[in-house]
Amino acid sequence: MMGQSQSTAQSKSSGTLRELDGQPEQGDHYAFLNAALGHLEAGADDAALTLQVCRSYIALGLIGPARDLLRSTSSEFLSQPEIQALRETIARARSGRVAWGSLQTQFESNIARLYERFPKMRGHDAVFRSIPREYELYRTSDGNFQIATRSPDGRRRWLPDLSDVNRVLVSAKLPHNPKALFCGPYLVAGDRFGALFNKVFGATQKMFLTFSPRIYVIEADVAAFGIILYVSDSIERLCHERTDVFVGTNCIDRLVAYFEQRPGLPAPEFAVRLTSSGEALCNQAYEALQPRAAALEQKDRERREAVHRYYALLPPPQWKQRFEPDRKKRLRVLGLTSRFTTYLQYSMRDWGAAFKDRGHEFRIIIEENDHDLLPRSRISEVIDEFKPDLITIIDHLRREYGSAIPANVPLVCWIQDLLPHLASADAGRSLGGLDFYIAREPSAFIHQYAYPASQGLAWMMATDDRTYSNQSMSEDELALYRCDVSYVSSHSTLPQKFHEERRQWFANDPAALQLLDYLFDALPGLFAEAPRPAYAAAPHLLEQVKEQTGLVPASTETDRALLHSYLYPLAELMFRQSTLEWVADFCDRTARVLHLYGNGWDAHPRFGRYARGFARNGPELRAIYQASTINLQIIGTGAVHQRLLDGLAAGGFFLIRYTPADMIHEPAKRYLAALRKYNPVVGVEYDANDIPELIEAIEELCRLRGQDRRFDRIRLPPGGGAKYEEMEAMNYRRAAGAVFGEYGDVSFASADQFAQLAERFLSDSERRSRIAESMRGAVVNDYSYGALVDDLLAFIFKRVSADATSA
Repeated sequence: MMGQSQSTAQSKSSGTLRELDGQPEQGDHYAFLNAALGHLEAGADDAALTLQVCRSYIALGLIGPARDLLRSTSSEFLSQPEIQALRETIARARSGRVAWGSLQTQFESNIARLYERFPKMRGHDAVFRSIPREYELYRTSDGNFQIATRSPDGRRRWLPDLSDVNRVLVSAKLPHNPKALFCGPYLVAGDRFGALFNKVFGATQKMFLTFSPRIYVIEADVAAFGIILYVSDSIERLCHERTDVFVGTNCIDRLVAYFEQRPGLPAPEFAVRLTSSGEALCNQAYEALQPRAAALEQKDRERREAVHRYYALLPPPQWKQRFEPDRKKRLRVLGLTSRFTTYLQYSMRDWGAAFKDRGHEFRIIIEENDHDLLPRSRISEVIDEFKPDLITIIDHLRREYGSAIPANVPLVCWIQDLLPHLASADAGRSLGGLDFYIAREPSAFIHQYAYPASQGLAWMMATDDRTYSNQSMSEDELALYRCDVSYVSSHSTLPQKFHEERRQWFANDPAALQLLDYLFDALPGLFAEAPRPAYAAAPHLLEQVKEQTGLVPASTETDRALLHSYLYPLAELMFRQSTLEWVADFCDRTARVLHLYGNGWDAHPRFGRYARGFARNGPELRAIYQASTINLQIIGTGAVHQRLLDGLAAGGFFLIRYTPADMIHEPAKRYLAALRKYNPVVGVEYDANDIPELIEAIEELCRLRGQDRRFDRIRLPPGGGAKYEEMEAMNYRRAAGAVFGEYGDVSFASADQFAQLAERFLSDSERRSRIAESMRGAVVNDYSYGALVDDLLAFIFKRVSADATSA
């Protein structure tokens, strides 16, 4: 029986060796060792397998375990020349074991920080400090830590096994979309030495602006977590405000209790682990959190139903009465915004202040911190409590919030940026009878994207001259920002990098990819001879390249995305950065001080030396505007933009990069005058000699858009004059040349013109002050948030009155 049993064992062992023999040669010593050690622990007696295990140990730098294994073999095995040579080779080599005492200092530092952040962790102190007595710590030659314990008979057991954690993490892909601006919270379980947690933390710490998601770490094995305190140089990430840690056999119960006490927090969206025990913990956590999720969903559903019922039961004349100019009750206005914006949250704040100044109640909904996105349930909750008469949003439509916002409460979207989700016919058709929008040019949204004509209010940007007061700040407040020239913008991405990133967006459309490359090569040519209006010429360039190459995108959506998501933003990047080249060259040449404020400039190869970091809205920007001898306004769509309005309100002096949009009022006036003079019939073709002044105005408008065209005959399309009539109705407030009489004195279209203006104004403080004061007066008179509130409420009243009459 013994002989038969021994023969069977040897046969199985030989088979095992044949199965595993190729792994060490392929470099996968970890997989081989985990499998081979399992067979040896099961009682296999195979000299060849033992030798191979020793060699793999040695290859990983685990010399001590290799020596121990050799010592445990028979004298006959040890007497073999090959084994004796192996023993001599490793006799004086370092064992690979890490002395716990060498880590004691960083352990004490880490544990003090842990207890400061999580005081209840002190309850595990005895376990943490017993780790050096219970475990052996090794570090392999490839940098991986390994942990082991000894059984009573002295056998070593790796916990949970030997692992090339570094390689695993390099190849592992986290479940969230790496291109996404935001992602949901993470749950990390079954980690090894904190390595997985650190990968998650690093991959999510720089998402959109200040956003980074919460991370929840759960570990049932107290010692496994405690080892992190020994091997980590620092545990600041574990103690970060967005990280919460639950350790011990009751970690799941404590995780559930944590969420029960915080009903507004979203549960983890992603769960990751490195070990099988971690997988089990993730599953347990998911199951344990399900009742909470179901209860919150039910509560939110009931609240939404109540909100919809409340507004559905309001009588038809309700909104006319509420928006009457002589209303007896103040309006309740709710503003929705996001802290993850560089400007919009402050625009909403100032808009709200203007509502309050006019006696209305204004409440704002915004994320409470940098780690939690605003859930729709919170919107429903506030609407249920507040019962707003009007909801205000910037750059978002009602449809984006699902059923959280009922259809029959007035809502206004202020379109400040032409974003893809706004620039579509689906977006326009989604607007109901109580959806209103504010835009620079409502006619463009009406004709291109099917927005309802009667619900759009033409309006520009607005400024708050209380936040941006021109009262002089103290020198202590200004000293840090003193410079000759400054510019505030986050358009710091290199055009080449932007191009490469956008190519990934169109990876599934070969024609679009080729068009991108052609466009990227062609666009800089539009800047070669200033003041070529590259931004205005972008649509013409796209059509020109398509015609020349014969390339056609796969869909109209892709074609639109090429213009709005690629060509327009790329043209804007190039417009701004090519202008900054002129400025930087001048400052370098004349030893003037240039400051650039905004995200990303420090990484720019040309402009990095001028970077001064992100500038916060309010007092800091006000200080920058006042401390800079010359502020710059560089924007391809026209100078009338928030930065210019705020800066002028604060008393700053500006030089403005010329763009055709700033002077569109002159040909627009001539166009409208000729249109009214000739009164042409839409759709009828006219000879140029019959309507010469109209033809001249149209050709001039084409030149402003970058198209040098001549017309012998022309047929006017429907609504051809609508956008210019909008401008006229707004007294051409979107054209800087119409608003500021000094535009010609402060605008430049080339490097030489900038240098001349800069030299002139840097040395003439009296003239700077006179111009700044005059331009500030125009801003305060024409661009206040209060005026916007007045116009908006009058506009809504007119609309709901018409609806009430027709009903």
